[in-house]
Formats: sequence, structure tokens, C-alpha cells
Amino acid sequence: MIALIRAILRIVFITATLVIVYFSITYKPYRIFAPSLAPVNCISDTICVDSRFKTSEAQRLYREALSFVSREVGEIKRPPRIYFCSTQECSDYFGVEGATGYAVGNLGIVIKPNGWRARTVRHELIHHLQSERLGPIQFYLTPLWFREGMAYHLSGNTSQRFSNESGVEGLRQRFEAWYQTFPKDKIWEEARKLQRLD
Repeated sequence: MIALIRAILRIVFITATLVIVYFSITYKPYRIFAPSLAPVNCISDTICVDSRFKTSEAQRLYREALSFVSREVGEIKRPPRIYFCSTQECSDYFGVEGATGYAVGNLGIVIKPNGWRARTVRHELIHHLQSERLGPIQFYLTPLWFREGMAYHLSGNTSQRFSNESGVEGLRQRFEAWYQTFPKDKIWEEARKLQRLD
């Protein structure tokens, strides 16, 4: 009986490994699982850069954003690894066109060449926090207005308004209206009640 359980566990482990490898190769955002294959140097457990000349800037952006999000939004229990790409080669390796940065659940964050700004790093750390607090599945099941509206509103972007064509302003306004309906310390409890209807 024990031999059968061990055989089943081996099969599950091998299958899971093959799935991770497959997605790491075919779905570019999952390449964060294999930093040694990426065109970056990881200078710590939490920061990878594709240019050693940008190390100080990446460290400054990370520290500032982590401090801001922990103070203004909520404490991040497991600070993520952030891949700071300053070149198109690095950006292309990790994929996702058109974004200045993106979080892969609570697994890691990629900052693209046009995203080296405090508000972008804060925005992506808020997505990480959302996934950390709600769980990655519940996070993706919440409405887009919650996910993006919260990240834009609470990242300190409140002075920047977006054109109606981008759709971002409507997401932020919907989040702001919802956020006013309960005490701020209840945000995660209220967020768990949301269901994706969009």
C-alpha cells in the first residue's frame, strides 16, 4: 500500500513539474519560475535586473513602493521578486504586450522598460497584495473594476486622471464609490464578497 502511494505521489510530482515547465516555456509570464534562464541578474531574493547599471534605481523603487504599499494599503507578508527590465530583450522574454508592468498572482512582478516609476511598482505591488490577501483564484474572480480600480486609486495615482478611451478612469471611479461604503479596515472582508460579473 505504501509503495502504491509513493508511486502515485511520484506521478503527481512529475506531472506537476512538466506542467510548470510547459507553461514556463509557452506562456511567457510564467518564465518568472526560471530566473536563471532569464536575461537578468538577481541581486537579492527580491530584485532582479537586466543591467547592473540600473541596480541602485531598482533597489530605490522597490524600497519606496514596498514601504508605501505596506503603510497605505496593507502589509505584504511575502515581498515578491520583481524583475526590472530596462531593455526590450528582457521585456520580450517575459511577454505581455502594452503593459508597463504586471504581477503574476503573488508569485512575482515584471516591470517593463517604460514602467520604471514609483507609481507603476506600487500599482503592481497592490496586485500582489490583492492576490496574497484573497488568494490567487479569488483575486482573479473579483471584478476588473476592483482589481484595477484599487491598484490605480491606492497607488497614489489619484492626481492623474485618464482619458475615457483607456477605460481606466471608469474602473477607478467605480472602486472609489465602492470604497466609500465601509470602514477602510474592512476592505479585504468586503472584497471577499465580490464576484466577477464583468
